[in-house]
Amino acid sequence: MSRGFQIEHDGLRAGGKCRWLEAPPVRRIVLGLVLAASTLLGACGGGGGNTTTATAAASTNPGVSLDTPPSGPNVVPVSIRQLNTSSANTANTPYVTVTVCDASNVCQSIPNVLVDTGSAGLRIFANQLGSVNLPAITAAGGGQLAACAQFASGYTWGSMREATVKIGGVSTPGAIPIEVINDSAITTAPTACQDQGQDFSGQLAGVVNGILGISNFQYDCGIACTVSPSQYKTNPGVYFSCSGSTCTATSASLDQQGINPIAADPAPYNNGSILLLPSVPLPWGAQTATGVLVLGINTSSNNQLPSSAQVFSLDGHGNLSIAVNGLAGTGFIDSGSNGHYLALNLPSCTQSTGFYCPAPPADVALDLSSGTSMANASVTIASADAMFQTANAALPALGGTAAVSGQIDLGLPFFYGRPIATGIQNMQFQNGFVAF
Repeated sequence: MSRGFQIEHDGLRAGGKCRWLEAPPVRRIVLGLVLAASTLLGACGGGGGNTTTATAAASTNPGVSLDTPPSGPNVVPVSIRQLNTSSANTANTPYVTVTVCDASNVCQSIPNVLVDTGSAGLRIFANQLGSVNLPAITAAGGGQLAACAQFASGYTWGSMREATVKIGGVSTPGAIPIEVINDSAITTAPTACQDQGQDFSGQLAGVVNGILGISNFQYDCGIACTVSPSQYKTNPGVYFSCSGSTCTATSASLDQQGINPIAADPAPYNNGSILLLPSVPLPWGAQTATGVLVLGINTSSNNQLPSSAQVFSLDGHGNLSIAVNGLAGTGFIDSGSNGHYLALNLPSCTQSTGFYCPAPPADVALDLSSGTSMANASVTIASADAMFQTANAALPALGGTAAVSGQIDLGLPFFYGRPIATGIQNMQFQNGFVAF
């Protein structure tokens, strides 16, 4: 759901003296959910694209799955489908089941959690926790620690609590901080959080039970949020200390912040993940798509990257260089974004605001590069209006206007038929990497 985001920043000291910190950048997009064929994302314009030959009318197609998925304790199924419990159609929303446990080892298995390679940290809706009693985290000021998770689409508000997290057969050795969205203990977000945009937790609640943030970063915010908010030129409004209905901005140590659960897992599964999804027929997609999320990269027999994979180191915002139809730019690859969001000279939809509706579909050339790694790829953009009418959940040609101005967001469609690894920051890759 987010990334444009990593709120990760160092630069605490310059010349041996503390300096004013700039507010961390807004996280990436995470969720561009399709709610009744409308988008939560903002709109921009520009760019260019090449058209392909005409194609057959939009159609509903059978589901697709991997032929020979890997297996093991570090492998968990991922499904892209419509939820029977939801009145809204969704598109390209990868669901996984996550289990959380409290200190008494009471556990709750939570299905339909969004797999988001664009944010760091687990966020679960309070009404999904059942009888699990997760202890609150005490803020530096003595109140209850709360988080305002900021996404390009808006924000979610919730308490920070401790839970042991299990993904498949792999569990964190102990409790880690997670965000509990819509916690009744802190019902109203403070003004500094509301200023980040709309509270879209109500829209999310109908289509996901939480967000599993497994980006290239370890922490939700990082070093920037470990210092007093008074050191920011602009208050980032990420962490708050709440006493009753009063919440004030506060710092949060790294061990209090939301953490990428995979980074907290034991070796050899804690250096990143690989999202494996099947190919989906262009341009109209398939009713469902079933794949797997594999924990760890090149650390066991079932998480090896293909020998042909290119490794792209990322910058401090989780970005790499991406040229679109020869026009240089920067952007990111994000499973939490349900389409490709970038500036193109393509017709806008008449029914689906913020999406493109070219007829015939358009091919877009991509050149990705970082360091010594370079790769050519292409994506197809088709009519979102036509795709939504099929009710297919896996839509490989969904695209819309840039949600983060000047940024190229390659969303979940980029993962179809293309194993993509997200490496967590370490000594070799300071800001992590993506590989495919």
